Amino acid sequence: MSQGLYKTSVITQARKLRDYPKKNQKKKKKEKKSTGTYMPITLEKPTVELVNVTQDMKSFKAYDKLCIKHINELRIGARMRKAAEAENEEKK
Repeated sequence: MSQGLYKTSVITQARKLRDYPKKNQKKKKKEKKSTGTYMPITLEKPTVELVNVTQDMKSFKAYDKLCIKHINELRIGARMRKAAEAENEEKK
């Protein structure tokens, strides 16, 4: 029992106030009990690797690299069009 288990007899209830019956009305829906098997809960600790920070890591500019990559992705269509036009001009 140290792992803990979900109970299969969980009762589902209405989520909104309008789904509840009024005082004089009968219940429209019966409460449903879930059926199935128990699901074990596994607790796994993520592994973290500690690394000493080097001068190369400090000098690496990740934001600049991401910006350049993003700009290149945006401009790929225009660059392909220019290359196609240049190729057409060479053929003429």
